Amino acid sequence: MKRIVEIAVIEDNNGTMMFPCRYDYEGKTFILTSENKMEIFDRTNIKDAPMEVILTLEKRRGPKRYTFEDGADATDEDRNIKEVVDIFWGRYPSAVINGSKIPNPNFKVATLDVMDLNQKASATYEEWVLQRKCADIIELASEEKVRNIGYYYGVTVREMKRNDLIMMLGNWQSGLVHKDTKEFLSIWSGESVDIENRDMLVNVRKAIVIGIITTRAEGGLTNYYINTTCVGTSEDGVMDYLRRNPKLYETHLITDVAKKEAGSIDDFKNEINTANVIKNIAVKGGVSTAQLNALHKEVTIFVSQGFLIDNDYSQKSVEELKTLIANGKAKKIASKTVKI
Repeated sequence: MKRIVEIAVIEDNNGTMMFPCRYDYEGKTFILTSENKMEIFDRTNIKDAPMEVILTLEKRRGPKRYTFEDGADATDEDRNIKEVVDIFWGRYPSAVINGSKIPNPNFKVATLDVMDLNQKASATYEEWVLQRKCADIIELASEEKVRNIGYYYGVTVREMKRNDLIMMLGNWQSGLVHKDTKEFLSIWSGESVDIENRDMLVNVRKAIVIGIITTRAEGGLTNYYINTTCVGTSEDGVMDYLRRNPKLYETHLITDVAKKEAGSIDDFKNEINTANVIKNIAVKGGVSTAQLNALHKEVTIFVSQGFLIDNDYSQKSVEELKTLIANGKAKKIASKTVKI
């Protein structure tokens, strides 16, 4: 996910302000050693600390902008910038973060405005922190867990790709989990006291999507059936029925759901494996995944035009793809040569 973070001066006039990029926080010294790199020192090594850079901001010239990838496609440079943004500027003592002042009794007047443009919907710094925690849980979740989260929030997961599901759940403005971040964290951070109830609800919703539990509109109600047995008139009613009939839940519903869900999870894994292969080829070839995809597209065009043999080129290196494209171009030019 691409993030854009802006740092702007809070000042009534258009004058220039200079900000020392060094401060103390919870017994440690935070230093910005270059524009995109920070270091943290304590009492044992502070004597080795380098000089900090000075950030100069002028209101009439607009904010300083950081743009970087945050996620699986992040480079080392992206990760350095993320540290600078989330740790150094995120704790800067006189900064307002996404509209909320970080409490610091030593600074009465805010001088910097740090705004994550992806997260403008965050009303407070505290909510921003919760949203980041939610995003981390979703990003690092296993294939099975991210699908379970989707089912829990009522998403028809079965045919969805992982990235699409993650964006539906975690989009900063409209993500389902951000409607109540505290509830999400209490349920999915591993600290929930009601995991059994959560897992049963997930399994019931899976069973409905898969067709193990069916619904019928009867007498103004929606009745839920397992085979020919009515097991409730709501999801809560179905869960009550299954609690009273644990054998049906454990030996029938869970088993059948696991069997039918297995194929979909394999598709999820294949999608991730393919993404990892593409990423590794791009890294080895010194290009971005977008540039690698562009090379694949060129090869596909030459194949469709008959200038290259139809084959699986997904495992080819960057150099091999460039050679194929050169061959395709040469054959295309040769085909247009007029023979006398």
